[in-house]
Amino acid sequence: MKRRILIVEDELGARRLMEYLLGAYYQVASVTNGREAIHWLDDGNEVDLIISDVEMPQMTGLEMVAYMQEKPLYSAIPYILVSSRDRSSIEQELSGLRDINYLNKPLQPKTLYWKVEELLMNSVSY
Repeated sequence: MKRRILIVEDELGARRLMEYLLGAYYQVASVTNGREAIHWLDDGNEVDLIISDVEMPQMTGLEMVAYMQEKPLYSAIPYILVSSRDRSSIEQELSGLRDINYLNKPLQPKTLYWKVEELLMNSVSY
């Protein structure tokens, strides 16, 4: 069975690109903001990895990860945050979060794929 990835991205082009790049290797679902991601998971959907944009309407990727890391059911899910902002510009916001992987936009397909592979090899299915 293919591993499951949830993409949380408000920009249609970026979301479709990640779906295209990862869809051949993984089972991919996508939503447009952090609030939708939480509802999707609360509806009983399971995921092995979450890839999320940092800046989105309604609930940012940072807010979503902070919320989910406090919930025992979701706290061990690995995350990749993506943003066009340099990591150093949001380092203070990241400081309260555990085990955050960060990739800069524009995403490089090989970098994205290998980061996903690395995290899935080191995780247990949820």
